[in-house]
Amino acid sequence: MTVRVRFRGPELDRVVEVEVPVGPRKLTDLLPVTRALSDELTAAAIASEEAAGRKISCRAGCGACCRQLVVISVVEAQGLAELVAKLPAERQATIRARFAAAVRRLEEAGLLDRAAPPGQRNLVARNVGSVEASVQDLARRYFAQRVACPFLENESCTIYAERPSVCREYHVTSPAERCSSLFDESVDREPRTLRQACRSAKFHSRWLWNGPR
Repeated sequence: MTVRVRFRGPELDRVVEVEVPVGPRKLTDLLPVTRALSDELTAAAIASEEAAGRKISCRAGCGACCRQLVVISVVEAQGLAELVAKLPAERQATIRARFAAAVRRLEEAGLLDRAAPPGQRNLVARNVGSVEASVQDLARRYFAQRVACPFLENESCTIYAERPSVCREYHVTSPAERCSSLFDESVDREPRTLRQACRSAKFHSRWLWNGPR
C-alpha cells in the first residue's frame, strides 16, 4: 500500500510517498522503504544546499568516504548479508575474502577485539577523556588504516542501490580531494540540521493511509 509520511523540522516540511509491503514480512523487507525515505530527504537537503550557493562535490569515482568508520543498523547489516548470500559463488567468495582481509587488518591494528567470538567483536576505543573524543580518536585510527569497504571497486560503490542510509546521506561541499586527507584538512559536510530533524520526525510525523493501490 501507499503511505504518506510528513516530516517537519526547523528547515523541513515535506510529504513523502512510499510503497509499503503488506502481510507478514521480515524487517529486511522494509529496507526499500527506508531507502526511499532517505533518498527523498537527502534530495531535499541537497536542493537546500544548492539554493544557498553551495554545490555538492561528491561524484562517481571519489571513494575516500568508503574508507571511513561507518555505523549501520543491525537490519541493514542483515540486508547486506542476504545480498551477499544471493550473489554467484565466485562473486560471493571475492566479497567474503575482502571482509576477512578487513577483519585481519583491524585486528593487527589493535582496532578489533580478537578475544571476542566472531560476530560479537567490538571495535576497541581508547579512553581519551570523553565519549565524543574517544569516538573521534577511534574514527581517526580507523581511517588511517585505509580499509576500503568490501563493496568498493574502482573507487565506486558496487551496491549503490542497496547502500546503507548513512552512505546515502553523506555529502560534502568542500573540494572532493580533501576527503582523502580527512582529519588533516577541513572538510565541509552538508549541515546536519536537516538530518537531525529527520531523526526526530517519528515524533512529529503524520501517517496517512491511502489503502492499497
